[in-house]
Amino acid sequence: MVRQNRQPAIESDEDLIPLSEAAILLPTRRKPHVATLWRWGTKGCRGHLLKTWVIAGRRYTSPAALQEFLTDMSTGRTALPSVLSAREAAIEAAEADCDSAGIR
Repeated sequence: MVRQNRQPAIESDEDLIPLSEAAILLPTRRKPHVATLWRWGTKGCRGHLLKTWVIAGRRYTSPAALQEFLTDMSTGRTALPSVLSAREAAIEAAEADCDSAGIR
């Protein structure tokens, strides 16, 4: 099985910084732990995902990606409706498969 590369393409003008340095850039009194930024980059928060890159076993982000993520989070919108609609579509497809197979 071939593992697909899910990392976003690196723009030539982006400065990559380790997540530990990205935490320092956040404009908050209490800086989040690096594990928080790792979670934002791998699992996301409220449906939004921080763009990160793994290079030589270390996870990096860019100030622009961090700003984009914070802007998405501060708008109050969640990305969950699209996730929920995809889940509903998958459920409907599975129910249709069960109906065509005579299972119910």
